[in-house]
Amino acid sequence: MPRTLSESIQSAHGFRELDGSALCGLPAELQVGLNEGPVLTALHLVASGIPEEEAARSLTWKDFEEFCAQLLRAGGYAVEENVCLSRPRAQIDLVATGQLFIISLDCKHWKRAPSYSTLEGFALAQLRRSRLLRRSLNNPRPIISAILSSSEYAGSFVQGVAIVPLRTLRNFLGMAESYSRLLEES
Repeated sequence: MPRTLSESIQSAHGFRELDGSALCGLPAELQVGLNEGPVLTALHLVASGIPEEEAARSLTWKDFEEFCAQLLRAGGYAVEENVCLSRPRAQIDLVATGQLFIISLDCKHWKRAPSYSTLEGFALAQLRRSRLLRRSLNNPRPIISAILSSSEYAGSFVQGVAIVPLRTLRNFLGMAESYSRLLEES
């Protein structure tokens, strides 16, 4: 009978334990700084083939942000969480720095897609925060403003901000360079 979450996942999905800490199929970069808990469980589910949006469904909003940060790290980005800016005061959920871009992300763990006018308000607020981030950074890389959503909102651009459903995050990261012409750069 499994005693820990790791043992339960191993028995349910056929993973085998590696060197006592890692599970086969879950990249090491997804395990950094994580203890047993809902985020690690969701990452294990993704590693076993469950779509990201399904794995994230039962997470709290805070766990959802951590889950998104781990997915970005797995995509090769250095991620800062809960970035606080001053003058004026603002907070950005995630700032992901890649080789070509910095992505300023607002994570939204919505149960259902919001109205366009609501989404537009969130997009304008995110664009404002990204512009504040630009003023505080000493980094010439372009900043892409994005809202990462757990709901099934069709990927689009609102007020120059990328609206990225969780299920399309990998594609978005892979296509960021070609998206740059459509985005309002901060």
